[in-house]
Amino acid sequence: MLKKNFFRLLLVIFMLMSIFFIESYARTKGVLDILTPWTGSDEIAIRAALDVFQKKYPEVKVNLESLSSMEMKTVLSLEMMTEPRDLYVYGQGGFVGSWAKKGVLTELTDFWNRAGLDNIVDGNLKMFTQYPGPTGEMGMYWIPMVLQISSVFYNKKVFNSIGLVEPTNWVEFINLMEKLKSNGVLPIIVGTMGELYGTQNIIDHLLVSYCGIDFATRLAQGKESYKDSRVVEAFNEYLNFIDKGYVNSNMFGVRFDEALRKFGKGEAAIWWRESWSSSVLAGEFGWVDGVDYGVFSPPSKFSNIPVPELGYADGWMMPLNAEDKDLAELFLKTMVSADAQRAHSVIKGHGVTVNREIMPGEYVVAGMPFKSIQLTNYRKNGLSSSLIFYYTPEFMDEAIIVISELVAKKISVDEAMSRLDEARNTKY
Repeated sequence: MLKKNFFRLLLVIFMLMSIFFIESYARTKGVLDILTPWTGSDEIAIRAALDVFQKKYPEVKVNLESLSSMEMKTVLSLEMMTEPRDLYVYGQGGFVGSWAKKGVLTELTDFWNRAGLDNIVDGNLKMFTQYPGPTGEMGMYWIPMVLQISSVFYNKKVFNSIGLVEPTNWVEFINLMEKLKSNGVLPIIVGTMGELYGTQNIIDHLLVSYCGIDFATRLAQGKESYKDSRVVEAFNEYLNFIDKGYVNSNMFGVRFDEALRKFGKGEAAIWWRESWSSSVLAGEFGWVDGVDYGVFSPPSKFSNIPVPELGYADGWMMPLNAEDKDLAELFLKTMVSADAQRAHSVIKGHGVTVNREIMPGEYVVAGMPFKSIQLTNYRKNGLSSSLIFYYTPEFMDEAIIVISELVAKKISVDEAMSRLDEARNTKY
């Protein structure tokens, strides 16, 4: 009898294990459809992370497509409300919030907890995962993938030829601009055709310099008025940058890639963008950090108003109607793992890692010492979101029109602030 019961027990255990392995195999076999806004060297980086996933789960077929950010915005608007893919990459902020509010995204708190992401993803980023859902209740609708910290990249060949050094305060920064101009070099090149990215880094910095980070954040969230005197001063300073020739006035007629090439050729000295620029500079020109380009944080205009590190994170959205959520969750957990993050951010150089395990020194070994400093500062002080990532999609569309007209001198600062205030009252 004992022997018979023992064999029955073995049979039950075998059957349970068979069911577990069949279900596990089923969960690791299938197709995932993914769309990202990463092209060029950035696409190479995400495909390096994808390789980590494919080596672990070779039975899963991943269809990964990359579009430009403007193309993706259009495709996303069409697909999300009809037949969405399993996962999309998008920057944290207003666009994610708009989809969460419409009820078309999967709430991911349960996944976060089951996957133990509190022990994997840097804790400072959790605040960016939270958005009001369709009922107004806060939930987790976004999983971080990579940090992008705003920085001033400069062409070392240009700086060295004129005898320039990195500025340590605002006066030195302005003097640097004047010296570049007097030597026939455009100080800052911006290519922002059809969008605000690029020029917004300058606007954000000036708004925070004049208003402080707390007020500037509330302004971007639609909670303060653009007619505030400090905001008006900041935009007047922005126009002053253009009038004095510190930045190209035709920025809204220049594509991103055109601006990048001018920076690479030394026709402009400064490229004021985010951490991802290192992979683009390496991919386009073969540039090396500290050899061909340098990086510094822009100084605050006023010593009594510090400007914190500004930036954003790109991450993942899972549509409510994603076809295979089990596989999508498996993919997300792999993407934030140390192996995938190392492949994506350290080896291929896209942005700064979100994984707790990766140490700043790894970026030094990889030839990107400035990212070691960025990661160290971020882990010590946290990150304040770039203001643009609080904008709703509707406000963003209006802001592009208003600021492009302001730059073209078609409207005054006062008129621009009135129109932004009207948009703030109607588009949030």
